Amino acid sequence: MSQRFTGLVTLPPITGLINDVGRNDEPRTLFFGNGLSLRAGLPFIPAEINQRAVALKVGPRARDLLQALPDLMPEDALRYLRGYPLTQEASETSEYTLLRYAVARAIAEVHPRNQTRLSEDILSSIAYFFTQFDALFTTNYDLLTYWVMMTESVRTITTDLFAPYKAQDSDSRWTLQYAPDHFPSRIPLRYLHGALHLAQRGRIVEKLTRAPSGVPLIYQISQRVRTGELPLIVVEGSAPLKLRRIEASPYLYHSYDAFRCITGTLVTYGWGFNLQDQHLVDVILRNPKLTEIWISLHGKPDDEKNQEMKARIGRRLAVADQAGIATPAQIIYYDADSVPFKDSSV
Repeated sequence: MSQRFTGLVTLPPITGLINDVGRNDEPRTLFFGNGLSLRAGLPFIPAEINQRAVALKVGPRARDLLQALPDLMPEDALRYLRGYPLTQEASETSEYTLLRYAVARAIAEVHPRNQTRLSEDILSSIAYFFTQFDALFTTNYDLLTYWVMMTESVRTITTDLFAPYKAQDSDSRWTLQYAPDHFPSRIPLRYLHGALHLAQRGRIVEKLTRAPSGVPLIYQISQRVRTGELPLIVVEGSAPLKLRRIEASPYLYHSYDAFRCITGTLVTYGWGFNLQDQHLVDVILRNPKLTEIWISLHGKPDDEKNQEMKARIGRRLAVADQAGIATPAQIIYYDADSVPFKDSSV
C-alpha cells in the first residue's frame, strides 16, 4: 500500500498537474472543503456559531455542552447527541433535532452579509482555478462558491445546474430549480452537503438568488430560517446520519451519486478526510476508476495535523485493501499554497 503514496517529504505544486498539457484528455475533478473558505477569508468561527445557537431553543444537555466547550465544532456537538431519539414521532422533542435547527439558524446569522469583505483578486483567482477542471464538488454550504460563480469570468463557463422554471399555475413566479441536464457543455458544480441558498420544497429543490428582488441573499436566507424553513444543508454529526440525510433528498443523492461516478484525476483542496465525512472518504478511496488523487496539505508535510490526516487515509485504504475494493489510484500530496490564488493579504 505504501507504493500508492508520493510527495511525502517534498510536496509538489499543483501547477505541475494543471499545466501538464499531456493530461488534457483525462477527466479532472476538483473537490473542495472549508479550507477554501478559510483561504478566501470567510471563516466560520465555532465559538460564534455556538454562542448564537445557545441563545436559541436548545435542550439542556446541548446548552451545557456548548457552554462548557464553546470552541467545539457544531458537527461534533451534534455527534455527541446522536444517541437521542431521531424517529419522526420524536422529532419535535429530540435534543438532537433542536440543536440541528439552532446550528443551521446560527450559521445563517453569523454569515457575512455580502462579498464586499472579500477582495476581487481572491474571487477571480478562485474562479480561474475552477476552470481548470471538468467538474466541481464541495461540502461547503456558505455563499463563497455562489459569489465566485457570479464573477464575470466564469458566469457563462460554470453552472450549478439550476435553471429557470415556472409552474403550470400562471400566477406562480419564476424560480430556479435543479435541472441536472442544464447547460451540459459547462463545468458543473454540485453541493454534496447542500448550501445555505438552497431550499427543499417537497422533492423539488429551489435556489435563492439576489435577482430580481435585489435583496441580499443572506437576508433572504435569514428570513426563511426565522420563519422555520431551514436551508438544505447537511449538518448532522456523523457519517451515517449525513448519508441518511443525503439519501432523503433527491438533489443531494443525485449529487452524491455523480461523485461516486467520477473518473480520471481527483484533486482535493481544503478537506481533511475526517471521520464525520467517512461516507465521502470511502467513495474516494474505493473508486476503481480514479488514476490519481491529489490531496492538499497546508503547512509542513510532517506537522501533526497533516500526519493525522495521512494516517486516517492510510487506515481507510487498509480496510478497503483487505476487502479488495481499494482504489488503484496513486495518492499524491501537494502543497496547498501552490494553488495560484492572487490575494497576498490572506
